[in-house]
Amino acid sequence: MQMQMFLGKHHTTIDAQNRLVPPPKLSELFTNVAFLTQGFDKNLVLLTDEAFKEIMAHIKTLNIADPITRLLLRMILGNTVEVQTDTAGRLIVPDHLKEFAGLTHKVLLIGQGDYFEVWSPESWEKQEIRILDAEANANRFSVLNIATS
Repeated sequence: MQMQMFLGKHHTTIDAQNRLVPPPKLSELFTNVAFLTQGFDKNLVLLTDEAFKEIMAHIKTLNIADPITRLLLRMILGNTVEVQTDTAGRLIVPDHLKEFAGLTHKVLLIGQGDYFEVWSPESWEKQEIRILDAEANANRFSVLNIATS
């Protein structure tokens, strides 16, 4: 099975019942189950079952005697919830994750290849300021050796 590529910026909402309403073409990508967890930047990470299983496979290789590994496990796995999609493709966002990311009514889904980040508009605006700084980006990203084949 080929993994879906999640790309782009998508404006959407969370309704009064904490249901994240993905845009129609995206809701079909999260059939039945998805995983939602705390992100690294006061955001959330929304993963398909397949993407979550890949992360779990990697996490199982980490040394749990390492305090940094244990902290990462607590952050990610301690906050991960399996969310079922309803017939309309909506996902329930638990209160603790909604509060962590500062989500209210309007949210943004930001494609990250094999998962989405879920952002409040206010937090995303701060990220965009950093992303749009071309001079800083040239310095930041030059060490990554990004090349095309």
